[in-house]
Amino acid sequence: MNTKLRIGQFKKTNFCIRRLAGKALLTTLMLTSAGIFSSNAQEILQHEKRFYQSEDGKLFVNKDLPLYLRISSDPDDDAKSWLLKSNTTSQYSNPMYLDTEGWNTLRSPSAVDTATRKTVYPLQDIVFDIYADGFKPKSRLLWGKSVNVRTDEMVFLARKWN
Repeated sequence: MNTKLRIGQFKKTNFCIRRLAGKALLTTLMLTSAGIFSSNAQEILQHEKRFYQSEDGKLFVNKDLPLYLRISSDPDDDAKSWLLKSNTTSQYSNPMYLDTEGWNTLRSPSAVDTATRKTVYPLQDIVFDIYADGFKPKSRLLWGKSVNVRTDEMVFLARKWN
């Protein structure tokens, strides 16, 4: 019975099934470290690097992705747009990259009122928020706040949510 294991799964052997009958989950995990279970390692997932917009409108960008800025006079996704080019820092644009993990901004000075087309006073920037995400996801199991489900072949560990 040599089976690849997934996160939160431990393969049971006959020895383990007898031990599980009256023992706590901790015993099962101690047996795992003793080499009773299969030693096949789980493959590391390779996720696509992409942009993501959350339900509240925040835009998250994988920090490794290049950024190109476009401008349009129409909000429609299919509208004609122009790629912005920098004359003063062309060596750092097209593509450009975000330097800071987390909150980043694109700014334009001196906001203009959309109804009157007059500069807003006191002067204020127009700020566009972008969130850079370059960290790999981390998972952990909180002991004492977990539940397990057993089948004939596997033990599944899951986080117990309040």
